[in-house]
Amino acid sequence: MLARVAYAFRQLRAPAGREDRNVRRLLLHTALFGVVNGGILTFLPVLLARLGASKVVVSLLTALPALLTIFTAPPAGVIVRRWRNLPVASGRCFYIMRLCYIPVMALFALAPELAPLPIVIIWGLSAIPATLGNTGFYDILAEAVPPRRRPVVNGVRWAASGLTTAISVAVFGQLLDILPWPTNYLAVFSTSFLAGLWLIYVYSHIEVPLREPPPEPAREPLYRRLRELLKPLTCGGSFGLLLLVTFVLRLGQFLPAGLLSIFWVRNLQATDAWIGYRATIESLALTAGYYFWGRVASRRGYHLVVVAAGLGTGLALILTGLATRDTMGILFGVALLGGFFE
Repeated sequence: MLARVAYAFRQLRAPAGREDRNVRRLLLHTALFGVVNGGILTFLPVLLARLGASKVVVSLLTALPALLTIFTAPPAGVIVRRWRNLPVASGRCFYIMRLCYIPVMALFALAPELAPLPIVIIWGLSAIPATLGNTGFYDILAEAVPPRRRPVVNGVRWAASGLTTAISVAVFGQLLDILPWPTNYLAVFSTSFLAGLWLIYVYSHIEVPLREPPPEPAREPLYRRLRELLKPLTCGGSFGLLLLVTFVLRLGQFLPAGLLSIFWVRNLQATDAWIGYRATIESLALTAGYYFWGRVASRRGYHLVVVAAGLGTGLALILTGLATRDTMGILFGVALLGGFFE
């Protein structure tokens, strides 16, 4: 892992051809995302729990964007295929998404007793431009970095994201405990907002060839389009099994995700600094696990990795549910376990 981080710094100092510039921008983009992840993405559900939001409202903070993404993804592919300048067009979508931070900050600062549900609605709607932007991102990554460098670059990107997340979430947790309300959350979320704008600026300057608008496809009956959509599942092979396994794993991982902040705040009465330290351990373990399991998968195959991930993550969730106010210290070890296997 340290070798990959050292590689990232060498890339930042290397002579700048187009390919190297793209690598630098992708590394900086991903590192800045760690600041956003360690700030508003980590502490917004904690804020809702502290504002007294119901379990349903806190869960909707995760569920509503996911539902809107499901319905937005199919038309997003049709829209994105018509974009000529992918970084600029998708960057605009990401700018719109980040603008949702402004009403979120205004709501909890000016009307904390009324804020939870409007915050969740605004956050959910931001998934629409986010889906458009993310759909374009994968094409940009394919064009920006050649296949021979892509595995190494992606590994370094995720290592950088994990390290910046770990540092940011610890610092932000301390700030939330030190500063008075609502200055504390405003400071953390404003920093996330500025980091988000910077990362989009870097992202929109990734250099990829302009695309020619594709010819309009001939319209086909709905049943044929549905058949083509389901073809990967019905043509044999193991793709359907892979989807089923990943669905079960993600179901087990995300079912309690919306309620964990309520558990930290109301059951364990944890401080923001404690939540930050726990998230820091988890992020560092996730970074180490990403590197370790990638090497295991290349040598032993992916079946062992999937089984280990399921068992380790499940055990971490069980141990989390057994924790009490008097035994909450064990959750630092659980964060290490869960992050490593996640």
